Amino acid sequence: MGAMQAVIRVLTAKESRALDDDAERRMVCPSWLMEVAGAKAAQYLSTRLDQGADRVVVAVGSGRNGGDGLVAARYLARFLPVEVVLFRGVPHFDGASRLLDAARAYGVHITDSEEFGLALSRATVVIDAILGTGIQAPLRPWARLAIDTINDSGRPCYALDIPSGVDADTGQIDGSAVRAKATITFGGSKWGHWCYPGTSHRGDLVVADIGLSESDSALAAVLSADQVRGWIRPLAVDGHKYQRGRLVVVGGSQGMPGAPLMAAEAALRMGVGLVHLMVPRSLLSRISPSSAMLVSGSQEDDQGRLRWGDAHWAALEKADAVVIGPGLGDVSPSGWFQELLGLGKPMVVDADGLALLKDVLGQHHLEHLVLTPHQGEMARLLGVSASHVDQDRVGAFTRLQEQFGATVVLKGPHSIAGRPGHLYVNQSGIPELATAGSGDVLSGIIGGLLASGMAPWQAAAAGVYIHGRAGQEAEAVHGQSLIAPDLIQALAGDWQHWLSDRREEDPQWF
Repeated sequence: MGAMQAVIRVLTAKESRALDDDAERRMVCPSWLMEVAGAKAAQYLSTRLDQGADRVVVAVGSGRNGGDGLVAARYLARFLPVEVVLFRGVPHFDGASRLLDAARAYGVHITDSEEFGLALSRATVVIDAILGTGIQAPLRPWARLAIDTINDSGRPCYALDIPSGVDADTGQIDGSAVRAKATITFGGSKWGHWCYPGTSHRGDLVVADIGLSESDSALAAVLSADQVRGWIRPLAVDGHKYQRGRLVVVGGSQGMPGAPLMAAEAALRMGVGLVHLMVPRSLLSRISPSSAMLVSGSQEDDQGRLRWGDAHWAALEKADAVVIGPGLGDVSPSGWFQELLGLGKPMVVDADGLALLKDVLGQHHLEHLVLTPHQGEMARLLGVSASHVDQDRVGAFTRLQEQFGATVVLKGPHSIAGRPGHLYVNQSGIPELATAGSGDVLSGIIGGLLASGMAPWQAAAAGVYIHGRAGQEAEAVHGQSLIAPDLIQALAGDWQHWLSDRREEDPQWF
């Protein structure tokens, strides 16, 4: 197992095919890629299988994924009993018969789908090389039966490229999908590895380098500590608080007085030089802000319109970045939001602030904004249902980004963050982050990074990674009882140290 690659890509099925086609244009035969993929899969498996006890069955479909399986079977057959089950006869690609003959010559037993149950009864491990990344719903009956038979067998399963039945672009499943102990994928991870329910079927994710081009910078990538560490600028030795950034946080309402306070505290823990908290004047007696931040109250009329004085606007004009929305409640913009956008400040728009966007669509260039919706807020912005967003998170992300031209963070398991050319999926985090106030802390983290001078896409991506790591640190102390203030307390520790932590990350690269 070699050193982990600095950047692991996240590919659509179309992008994956394009990389294969690019290799062919560079005079690399498809069969060569298959040979490398199968050999790499066998290399990984050989470190996890017992040569004295394990018996392997390889389930082979009709496409190139089946070819990867035939190569892996041939390599493993040098050390283990291996049986290949052909579900659609000889796979349908040039050179398949020769791969089959080579596997047979190395001692692989070849049989057909009618013998699958018997083959599984003799095996201790199954390799899924049935469908790969090219499947389209609905599943054909033979494929559904094969998948269900694997899952019902109780045998540990290793999937090649992606578990059969999982859509490579969305992670969606049409009734059945292989439940893998690990997935060995080739050239880069796929979106289906990171989107639920596909994520829950892949097991450990291993990305094998098979020599595909690294030249396409528009592809998405998996966030890592190495990347985030490279974006964090060290503090200047002779710097003062104004050089470390000024952030204004706008939010709060009678029902949610603590939300903007958590965002402001999180920003302070990110190293911002000055945080100015602007809340409705009626909340000043109900919150207990840190002595390290400035606090001022704004007036509200009976329609919920905020009324800021000259001092408020002066603070906003001096700010390096703004966070608007945490706990804001249902307010009417009445022109002030457009004026705020017109300042051109890098800005996080979160929670109730997202509802204000409908009044400014098409009226401003919004490249300086970072929008941070969860799936329900994303659905309202797009005019669809939350389940529609969950069925294609990447598609929903892309539509919203195109609609507003802003950097977007689609929160949830494996949050997606960035913009075209700088798009990332987050691997840090835990289920316990789904708790009230967690999103406010994230807004503060991103706002603090914006105020420090990071580009919006960098602040968004780094913010979700640091937020996820804070959750991991807090969960180690509090378990399932974790609440949002615990995340801020985790940030009060040495979060810079997290970025130097050499713990093995998922996915592995070899």
